Amino acid sequence: MKRRTMKCSICTNELQGHGHNPYPLKYKGRACTDCNDLVVYERIKRLMPDTPDIKYIGEVNRENRRV
Repeated sequence: MKRRTMKCSICTNELQGHGHNPYPLKYKGRACTDCNDLVVYERIKRLMPDTPDIKYIGEVNRENRRV
């Protein structure tokens, strides 16, 4: 059986394993582990609107992304 490769619906890098649920950043597809940090942050931010903006985490993940 041929193994199907999937791409992250946020950054389009190839996924390792099954990936993560990308909601609320995307409604379809899967998210890679690096983008999942951004997804979790957005979920927390929506639950707690007073959460400080920490965009730096996303910038670090994008620079150190595994290929």
